[in-house]
Amino acid sequence: MTTTLNAYSIAYPTISNRIRATIYTVADPTAVVASIIDTTSGHPARTWSFVGIARTNYLFSLDEIDGSGNVVNNLAAFNVVPPNIDGLLTRDSEQVQVDVTPNLISDTTTATFDGSNGSPDYREWNIKCINTT
Repeated sequence: MTTTLNAYSIAYPTISNRIRATIYTVADPTAVVASIIDTTSGHPARTWSFVGIARTNYLFSLDEIDGSGNVVNNLAAFNVVPPNIDGLLTRDSEQVQVDVTPNLISDTTTATFDGSNGSPDYREWNIKCINTT
C-alpha cells in the first residue's frame, strides 16, 4: 500500500541557492527515503509531492543547499504522516482461534491484537466479526 505525501512551502524569492525537500522515516532518521531539489529561479511557493511512499511517520526537512549539496540553511523541519489511502482499504478474511492465535487465550475477557507476540495487528481497522460456531 502506498500513498502520496504533499507538503506546501511558501516562496523564497531571496534565495539564490537550490532548495531541497527530503523525507526520512521516523524509524530511521538518518536514511533518506526520497528528496526533491528545486532549481526554479526565485523559488515560488510550491507543492513538494512524494508519490508511491508507504503510509508511515516521516521527518520532513526543507533546506537551502549549496552547489555541493551541503545544507546552508534549514527552512522547515517537522514530523508528518501522509493522509489516508484513497478509497476503501480491505484485508483478506482472517480467522482467529482461541489458544492458537497469539494473545487470544481461553478463560480471559480481553485480547490484544497489536502485532505483539506474533498476533495480528488490527489497530485502526474496523472489524467485522462472524461467529462460526
